[in-house]
Formats: sequence, structure tokens, C-alpha cells
Amino acid sequence: MRLNVYPMQLDGFTEVSPILTSGVYALCAKGVVIYVGKAKCMNSRIDAHRRAWREKRQGHGWIGEKLGIPGLQFDAVHIRPVPKHMLDAVEREMIDRYRPRYNVQLKSSLAIRAPISITIGSTAVVMNQTLPPGPRFERRV
Repeated sequence: MRLNVYPMQLDGFTEVSPILTSGVYALCAKGVVIYVGKAKCMNSRIDAHRRAWREKRQGHGWIGEKLGIPGLQFDAVHIRPVPKHMLDAVEREMIDRYRPRYNVQLKSSLAIRAPISITIGSTAVVMNQTLPPGPRFERRV
């Protein structure tokens, strides 16, 4: 049995396979970019945003919290296919360009200002010691 080696053409359909792989996406509401994110699989990521919003609206916000996805209401999705090794750089570029409302708080390029204590075995290392006292975050490795 010989398979057809010619490209398949379906009348009335659009080939979208390239945008279903890795890329950067922008969620928009009323023509304004409200969130920029990256994904290795677009279908599942956009679906996760939709589920997080639905759960949040119904009063069960645990899905978004568990996945780290804000439950946002959006009416348009724009996708830019990007190779996996460039996701971080392109996402940062888009966040800096559009300054989406929900990314500014979540993904700041500012340096960490709170003192951080890291303990490895019995040795403790404290970073940002010269800052005024404030909330302290500790991570044990």
C-alpha cells in the first residue's frame, strides 16, 4: 500500500499545526493585552487558562493556583510560534513591549530586594543583608 506523499489540502480549512507547538501567547480583553505567557504546547496552556477562569468564576480557584495560572477573562488569543530554546527571551521581550496588567506584578525584571537565607547542610548564606529588616524568605536545600 502506497501512502499519498503530496500535501493534503482540505477546502475551507486552515493549517495551524505550527502554532500548536511551542510559542509565546498574548491574552487580550477588549483589544488590550492583559497577559503574555509561554508554552511548550499551546493547546493545553490556553485550555488551562480557560479552565482556571471557569473555576475562579464558579468559586473553585484551586486549578489556577495549583498550576500557577491566573484565572483571567479574555476574548482573544494571539500566538507567536517560537522554538523552545527562545521561549524565555521572546516572552520577556513581549512583556517589556506590552506591559500587560497581569504580568507586571508576576514577572518583574527588578532584583530581589528581600533578604534571602539559603542553608546547605549546616552552612547558612544570607543574601541582601544590607537591606533594612523586612520579611525574610528561607529556602532549605
